[in-house]
Amino acid sequence: MQSTITTIEELLTDETILHWYFKLDDDNVNKWEDWANQSQANRLLLNEAASFLQTIKFKEVPISEDRVNNAWNDLSDRILSGNNVVATKKVFRLFAYKKWMAVAALLILMIGSYFIFEPRFNRTHIETAYGQISERGLPDGTSIVLNANSHISTNKFQNGKPREVWLKGEAFFKVHKTATKDKFIVHTGKVDIVVTGTQFDVVNRDNKTSVYLKEGSVYLIAEDGSHLNMKPGDYVEIINDKLIPKNASDRNILDWKEKKMMFDSTTMQEVAQRLKDVYGVDVEINEAIKNKVIFGIMPNDDLDVFLKAFEISQDFKVIRNNQTKTITILPKQ
Repeated sequence: MQSTITTIEELLTDETILHWYFKLDDDNVNKWEDWANQSQANRLLLNEAASFLQTIKFKEVPISEDRVNNAWNDLSDRILSGNNVVATKKVFRLFAYKKWMAVAALLILMIGSYFIFEPRFNRTHIETAYGQISERGLPDGTSIVLNANSHISTNKFQNGKPREVWLKGEAFFKVHKTATKDKFIVHTGKVDIVVTGTQFDVVNRDNKTSVYLKEGSVYLIAEDGSHLNMKPGDYVEIINDKLIPKNASDRNILDWKEKKMMFDSTTMQEVAQRLKDVYGVDVEINEAIKNKVIFGIMPNDDLDVFLKAFEISQDFKVIRNNQTKTITILPKQ
């Protein structure tokens, strides 16, 4: 059926499209990616399918057969009455109500079935406070070092199923290979990192998303559908939803694991952002030094110790206000 698909409605009636969208198995992911690579029209249709599926609010609870039937009946009533028919972008071309009703019915049933048999609730949550670094092990044997002010949640790991982790902040992963070679997926909101066994660092903070691969291989999938295979030593930043490879090194990226903070031609604005991310403090930079760049390695396991070392080594004056949680950095007179 793939070769004859020319509309979004036809595409969504193929039940394996959900296997591609949720990355449930490699065969269907590869099948749809190969199909999309055959022509620009195919790629546009696949992107439209992803856009449509993203608009559906997936609740992480099992859906009963009654709820699926009720949802279908409600949708049927709306379509037949001509009310509340949404037409967004190019996705909804409702030139034939009967055809669209069939598509909608199949999607509801497939999505209902997915959440009946593939529930992703009962997540485990791990988080670190400002200034805290924590190393934890997961049930599958994977180890994670979580940087300060970071949070992860995991699904219930099951043999033969993808292992999924949702990250906010920064973490270093050493993924354990399972006997069944289950995929390990890290979700950041801007990019998904898909691996089977490897070591890599992920940053997912408000101002930055990046991936650094230390060992093994990972596969990145961006929100816009673009993808990239990484090899050891590769560093990629996600900028404006695009995967942008950049130069980096173990020493600069993974210094936080050794409770250090490295500066290599680092601007004072970057210093301020790092301190906010790690310690939750606001940093005000004096106008006279805001464009200055600094070099060096500082201890990073105690804010007071860091500020004292920073003040001495960089020839700055540092004023800390504990009540307002603000730090002012001035040129030393």
